[in-house]
Amino acid sequence: MWYLSGVILAVFLSFILISKKGKTDADYLLSAWLCITGIHLFSFYLFFTGQHLTYPGLVAIGFSLPLVQGPFLYLYTTQQTSPKSFKPKQLLHFIPVVLSYVLFGKFYFMPHAEQVKIFKDSGAAYVIESLINLIAIYISGIVYIALSLTRLLKYRKGLVKQFSNTEKVNFNWLLYLIFWMAAIWIVILFVQEDVFIFGAAVLFVAWIGYFGIKQVNVFSE
Repeated sequence: MWYLSGVILAVFLSFILISKKGKTDADYLLSAWLCITGIHLFSFYLFFTGQHLTYPGLVAIGFSLPLVQGPFLYLYTTQQTSPKSFKPKQLLHFIPVVLSYVLFGKFYFMPHAEQVKIFKDSGAAYVIESLINLIAIYISGIVYIALSLTRLLKYRKGLVKQFSNTEKVNFNWLLYLIFWMAAIWIVILFVQEDVFIFGAAVLFVAWIGYFGIKQVNVFSE
């Protein structure tokens, strides 16, 4: 199953980043981003392979994780385009995903049998919560992609001299990264098919792996 290969690749790349010498704040962010994306893909893998009735709690973890994608994209773009170090207050960008887990909090403490029943009923007991979560995901994607692109273009405009080779590679890497995320969110907004959404996410992880191998400056100083 190629979803599982996406999980393995995401965890592998995360390990490469976290184990390298001279790590930057951007490296830590990208490593955490890949790791959480791997968890997200794994939750979908369990659902897609019909194991949601065996591991309903693990599958449910993935419901809120789309809310971390936008903040990670923006924070990673910020760290790559600014000499300032990461500030703890920037973690406030993850408040929406925390609130999402609070929204579904009761589910995680239910007995296994009740969790299974909710899945069999197609989440009928959580219609309002699911709608709120879905709207939040749509808003998060649009807002953070716009913020990230604005940040990147401002970075380019702020460079008085012509780009050096390193700056060109870094700019292009971030630009393609934002375009990839935008493409995934277009699929989420207009296609709304889980298979296509997570298929695009697997390709996204694979692309990061390819780029990391081809462009050593992404994974090393």
